[in-house]
Amino acid sequence: MLNDLIMGLETVALTFLIGGFGAIIQKYWPHIALGKTEKQATDEAKAQFIDESVEQIIVRIAKQESVDPILAVKVATCESSLNPKAILVNTDGSRDRGIFQINDKYHPEVTDQQAFNPEFSAKFFCEAFKGGHISYWNASRKCWET
Repeated sequence: MLNDLIMGLETVALTFLIGGFGAIIQKYWPHIALGKTEKQATDEAKAQFIDESVEQIIVRIAKQESVDPILAVKVATCESSLNPKAILVNTDGSRDRGIFQINDKYHPEVTDQQAFNPEFSAKFFCEAFKGGHISYWNASRKCWET
């Protein structure tokens, strides 16, 4: 039995020396193996492996961006009921898209893929808010100001 234990340890040590070290780094510190910072890896892990609700995504990003998370959630709720696939076709044919209803006519730089992405949309809102552009959401102001 002792011999089996020693052989097992030798196999583990040999595997470690032959290339297991890279696998261990990949498993426990993937951001190092991928050339990313720990914060980048953590943010991506949250998005990929934690099933965050749209509200949780908005709150997380608003806090990161030093924007009032309650206001951010209220605006998104009033604009889209927190539906990332929400679309409103306006009378001029333009479309408001995603949780913050980003208009494709006034923001042609924002693709549909970006507008329908809650992470992108929350960052868009925070940047617009910090830039003094809360008026982008004037159509729903009566809803979110209460």
